[in-house]
Amino acid sequence: MMPFFECVATGSSINFTVALYFPSLSQLLTRPTTVGTGDGNILMIRWTVIKIANSGPDTGSNRTGKSWQSATYFSTLPNGCIPDDGVDFFKQFLDHLRTRWLQICQQGEELLSDSVCTYAPKPGWVWLPC
Repeated sequence: MMPFFECVATGSSINFTVALYFPSLSQLLTRPTTVGTGDGNILMIRWTVIKIANSGPDTGSNRTGKSWQSATYFSTLPNGCIPDDGVDFFKQFLDHLRTRWLQICQQGEELLSDSVCTYAPKPGWVWLPC
């Protein structure tokens, strides 16, 4: 996995980018150093937060009279759910990342299981049939 995080402030907005290259198990076994961009292996979210003036009275929790609001969202996630805010968007990213991780672990488990079943035992090994 190769993570990337960027936070860029531009005037009254901040752009957040979080990306992670997450290869499939077959890619790890065949070409572990190649980053594929066209095969859906880069998980990325990007959102813009803008500073807006509060419309209500200052409650003391925000002394500047300014508040932050998520304005735009972009992602390579497979679902099309519109997030409530930046935190919800990041949670969607982490949920999908967890799903991908579990898929790779399952594939790895199956690969190891198949490997044990195809190799003949060597002298001194304890053979556990599949």
